[in-house]
Amino acid sequence: MNIRKSFIAGLTALLCTVSAWADGYRSVIVKLQDGSTTQINLRDDLKTSFNETDVVFSDHGSRWTFAKADVVDFTFSETLGIRSTQAAGTCPELSGRVATFGNLPAGSHVSLFSADGRTLRSAETAGSYRLSLEGLPAGSYVVSVNGVSYKIQLK
Repeated sequence: MNIRKSFIAGLTALLCTVSAWADGYRSVIVKLQDGSTTQINLRDDLKTSFNETDVVFSDHGSRWTFAKADVVDFTFSETLGIRSTQAAGTCPELSGRVATFGNLPAGSHVSLFSADGRTLRSAETAGSYRLSLEGLPAGSYVVSVNGVSYKIQLK
């Protein structure tokens, strides 16, 4: 129990300094026990709060809640939203407003990002996966599949 209290105290101290570090870092990355990560872009209005069971990040309309017991690590990154747009392996097949990915291994993570790095859609999948792009305005988007990113241009 002392380790958990120390972790929470250290985490609190670290996150309280985020606003002071915001000029030097662009995002906080939350790593969970299940191996998943969430990247949250640092903005002037980002707020962090704690209650007995959760850590909550919020900004202008977005909210991320993590159970304290599930959090393994917090790190900071200079990268904003998208790490690279280099394609490797099989590219998605585009047909109208649907991007289809085939032959994905179990536990594959597919995420759709706006050009400014906001996560618009995210899913864990396997095999063939159809990502709907319906309702999105024309513009550039990035789809990340298991760490490999693809740029998509919608007209």
